[in-house]
Amino acid sequence: MEDIEEIQKQVEKASHLLQKKTGPCGLSTFDSPLSEDITSHRFPKKFVMLNVECYSGVADLVQHLRQYQEMMAVHSRQFAP
Repeated sequence: MEDIEEIQKQVEKASHLLQKKTGPCGLSTFDSPLSEDITSHRFPKKFVMLNVECYSGVADLVQHLRQYQEMMAVHSRQFAP
């Protein structure tokens, strides 16, 4: 009986550790192709995250990607050395 209780404790602990963390656009950090070293890295103090609207799946995808490209181009010019 003690073995079963110990196994239950371990399962609860493991399930707590494996709970998905949700990032932008509702994507799980488990969905990322990047390593944990990269996803857990802290951004520099002067880093400014672009406010990009998540693609809804309903709107025009090409237009969404064009807006993203334009925002990235402007952003990269602003912070170019």
